Amino acid sequence: MFIVSKRNFNFDYFDGTDRKRYHVPAEYMGTVPDFLAEMPLFKSAVKGGLILVPDTTADKALHKAEDKAAQAEAAADIRPDAKKRTRKK
Repeated sequence: MFIVSKRNFNFDYFDGTDRKRYHVPAEYMGTVPDFLAEMPLFKSAVKGGLILVPDTTADKALHKAEDKAAQAEAAADIRPDAKKRTRKK
């Protein structure tokens, strides 16, 4: 699955009997294992706009996903002093 990550994430999972960690760095754009999509942290990050999951890797789709994520991030930010951010065009 192709993603764009705005922040660092560490996804802990079990592989048989071993505990492992999958690290996604900030500003990462690329593929990750599909099993991450089922993790609660991943789902929350997508809902909050911190991880984008575009339909394709085309620039137009990436920009559209980024706009949608920026809106989700702004809506999820409940801090009273939070500034509403939008992507510069």
